[in-house]
Amino acid sequence: MQNMQKNPAQEEAIHTVNGPMLLISCPGSGKTTTMLRRIDYMIRNGVDPKHILMVTFTDAAATEMKKRFRTQYGNHPVTFCTIHALCLRVLHLSGGPAFTIMDASARMDAMYYAARLSHLTFDDFKDITNDVSRFKNTGVYDQRSEQSINDQQFLAFVKGYESYKDEHGLLDFDDMLIRGKQILKENENLLTALKRQFTHIICDEYQDTNPIQRDILYLMAGDNGNLCVVGDDDQSIYGFRGAVPSIMMDFQKDFPACKTIRMSTNYRSVPGIIGPAGMMIKYNRVRFDKDIQASRDTSANGRVYYETADDREQEIEQLVGLVRSYCTDGHYQNCAVLARTNMQLEQVSEAFMRNKIPFTSKDVVTDIYEHWCFQDLCSYLSLADGTGTVHDLKRILNRPARYIPMASFHPDRISYKYEDGQVLRAFSDLKPYVLDNVLDLVYQIKKMRSLPFHDRIPFIMKEIGYDRYLEQYTEKAGLADVSLFAKCGIFSRDAATCVDLTDWKAYAKNHIYSFKQSVRDHKEDGVILATMHRSKGLEWDHVFVIDCCAGTVPFQRRKNDPLTDASMEEERRLFYVACTRAKETLHVMRYAARAGKRGGQVNVPASPFIRELRTSSRQPVTQAEKSQLRKKAKAVVLSGFKGADISTFRPGDLICHDIYGNGRVRQNSDGTLMVLFVKGGLKIFKY
Repeated sequence: MQNMQKNPAQEEAIHTVNGPMLLISCPGSGKTTTMLRRIDYMIRNGVDPKHILMVTFTDAAATEMKKRFRTQYGNHPVTFCTIHALCLRVLHLSGGPAFTIMDASARMDAMYYAARLSHLTFDDFKDITNDVSRFKNTGVYDQRSEQSINDQQFLAFVKGYESYKDEHGLLDFDDMLIRGKQILKENENLLTALKRQFTHIICDEYQDTNPIQRDILYLMAGDNGNLCVVGDDDQSIYGFRGAVPSIMMDFQKDFPACKTIRMSTNYRSVPGIIGPAGMMIKYNRVRFDKDIQASRDTSANGRVYYETADDREQEIEQLVGLVRSYCTDGHYQNCAVLARTNMQLEQVSEAFMRNKIPFTSKDVVTDIYEHWCFQDLCSYLSLADGTGTVHDLKRILNRPARYIPMASFHPDRISYKYEDGQVLRAFSDLKPYVLDNVLDLVYQIKKMRSLPFHDRIPFIMKEIGYDRYLEQYTEKAGLADVSLFAKCGIFSRDAATCVDLTDWKAYAKNHIYSFKQSVRDHKEDGVILATMHRSKGLEWDHVFVIDCCAGTVPFQRRKNDPLTDASMEEERRLFYVACTRAKETLHVMRYAARAGKRGGQVNVPASPFIRELRTSSRQPVTQAEKSQLRKKAKAVVLSGFKGADISTFRPGDLICHDIYGNGRVRQNSDGTLMVLFVKGGLKIFKY
């Protein structure tokens, strides 16, 4: 943060030591610095550091805060920990039965066990982890996963999951909270001892607290305890984990004598960003009223830019050009690309790799070639080129839907290696129309075998109907159609440069290696790719919020399932978090159309949050500023021709570009150059 000066709100919070206190902060207000200074002030004014408990939201936050405090104020024995770590201490002190905290492997074993008891497949239960956690913390099953599971199946799944843990003496993270609260309520001696040990409690990120966490803090603080809760209700974005924003809103009711302090000065962003963002979040009704002010000079350059591309491919190209325009000095770490979901970042990472832009990510962003769509296509191609197995056949049997019951498929009846003539022997009790579907599949595999390799993926998509499967999958899962089709478009483009499946698999292997190498090697000097959730608490000079389209921002899982008011407000808070990560410039990007299911283009409306942000903007971007920014981005792309006189390029010429590699000129007239690149496809340049 730039030039953070002491202000009255911070000083009042620091010097208020005793009694309940609600500290309402805004983005970039210096709340961490304020909390650490408050702890130091408490120690210097007679509070034993062993009696101070600082509760954080994550282990990483606890470690970082502890490190900062000791560096700045000395090695005092203040306790920095998460609420889960606190509850683990309670469980050990209570002397109850032995237990083991579940790791990821044990949790997956329990999930598989519960799935078998409740007759669910892996695809059914893989995404309901958060639903289970929220149910255990709130007692309410408010399904937010992408899977269609009814209430009875869900409750049977939870029952099986809990029975597995009981049989094996296991606890998950939710159990730590639930049992910790139960022990504190029932063991008065232990609660009294903890109250004596921790006379002053501070809880950070209070807006993300769930009811059980709140109850634990209240038990330890007592009715009139020294409990300071710190947070920003406008940044409550973990409803899917059971966080309840109203908990922070109700703190004043629960502690009528509490002191309420508002830290409303933002030290991070230029006024042209924090002003519109602060006005936009006021569209939410359930919130504390704030008048957020920017500390930085109103003359500071920087603002919100709105970018609209024709389609997502062009949006990614614009993103590449803009990032390069800001990073001519090589400082890519000053830029961040933020998206609503991990999946949206896969195509961005692929474009950055292709354009030699260093990047890294703190999210679980995988390489595009690690996606299951690639495995599906490989299974089809393997069946066609003679290297396929029964596993490949099983994988694609119902992709697209052929209505083949898996109970009718008996792979043990045929050889492991796929052979056209053996396929029918692997099935039993098929209805006539399903049998026709199997015969059609065999015929399509034979037909594909006669095609050159570069034509096989288009054949799989259109003739076999894999595109129909993707349409059905995205509709069921509530995903943006454009995401999976864009992946398959990239696969088709790359495969067209390879001689056969073996060559393409080798290309994919190298692509995955290069991706992981970039993430590993550019942690300090690469563009950050992150989801909006993961961006919280971070800041960058230049932020690009991509895919700001209706259905994505706000995220709507199912087209015919409108968001509730509460969900819409949380989505707006998430967008607000993304926008307020920017210090100097914020680019809100979207695309206007996507490919239709039956060909042609389908209009994609802008996110409603764009209208709210635009309405709140005090300084509209002039056409001259837009033109200047785009010229700068275009100049970076054109410079890739290494100073060549572009006007002299003729159709048929072989040329080389720093970003796109080798290509052949298709057309060059009236200031428009069209080039077909070997690995970048057709590109159009204006000069």
